Amino acid sequence: MSDEIISFILYFFILRFQSHFTYSSSSSSSPIILYPSFESIVNQLSFNSTLPLCTLLTCQKTKTQANFSTINVTDEDLFKLASYDKISQKKSSLQRPFLITSTGIYYGKRIKYRNNRYIDQFLGIYYAEIPRSLKKPIKKRFNYSLQSAIKYGPYCMQSLLMTENLSYGSFVMQNNFNDNCLSLNIYRADLRYGEKRKAIMLFSHGGSNQIGGGSLFDGSILAIEGDIIVVTMNFRLNYHGFLSSGDDRIKGNFGLWDQLLAVEWIYENAHLFGGDPERIVLAGHSAGAGNVMLIPASRYCRGMIKRIISQSGTGLAPWSINHQPRKLIERLSHEFNCEQSNETEMFQCILKLLQENK
Repeated sequence: MSDEIISFILYFFILRFQSHFTYSSSSSSSPIILYPSFESIVNQLSFNSTLPLCTLLTCQKTKTQANFSTINVTDEDLFKLASYDKISQKKSSLQRPFLITSTGIYYGKRIKYRNNRYIDQFLGIYYAEIPRSLKKPIKKRFNYSLQSAIKYGPYCMQSLLMTENLSYGSFVMQNNFNDNCLSLNIYRADLRYGEKRKAIMLFSHGGSNQIGGGSLFDGSILAIEGDIIVVTMNFRLNYHGFLSSGDDRIKGNFGLWDQLLAVEWIYENAHLFGGDPERIVLAGHSAGAGNVMLIPASRYCRGMIKRIISQSGTGLAPWSINHQPRKLIERLSHEFNCEQSNETEMFQCILKLLQENK
């Protein structure tokens, strides 16, 4: 059996259990679409036995796109996919929500709110591969197996001393750090038949770009009360995310490149989880406020962001741009015995240090 036929069967089961397919209204000027049409899924799966580079034609203008891989689907995967909905109903009266994206197929969790409304959460969805030290992120390859999205992913590497007392009320930071950290969390009200696509708020957390994480902030209440989709994200921090030599040897701003890739992921997949790709708002506080002003300035972000919300910070603040990145390099090399008379050897020592401390 060919890959495209197997893929077709897999997507058929997903769409079968989604409960909503496609709905449109002739009385409205804008289409009301919660999921892609069945025909578009078929067209995607017949494209050289792989998924196309983008699920939206408009995302062809982005430059960080990576090819998707074709992975054979096993009989076990098909069985899990076909039976999961029935199994979950036996354990709980709440049906798990599913999500189809350009990087994989996920099941999340549904939480009861009030007035017969529910909140869908898709947590720990990776938008990038495990990042290489001091390199730009690479988009996550598509995975045909059904994946769990009910737990937060780990935080990006950061100082334990700085995070010991970090707390935002009931959101306390856990000591769960890993280099494989480039994930995001999606919060939305359960989709009702015929609802229009919702605006999306992608949130960049604060912490001086040194500490913090997206899972410190639960977007559930804001999503259901504001009738929007809230997305929080992790991005590389500290030396891993913002170390720079001030020239082409270590260009820096890898944490900003991570966030740009997250923006692209949201823009590309918005229509697949009920969002409106033409109404993406980039919001942030503190250092995150500076980030959300700098990211849309990139030529790679043109047309993907509709508005920004900058809280307690700005991309023009003195602390937002490091005008002396060389000092950070010198301090790091001094503290970890990487001082060398030859700069090339010093940079190699720093790179080895970061790779060993993933």
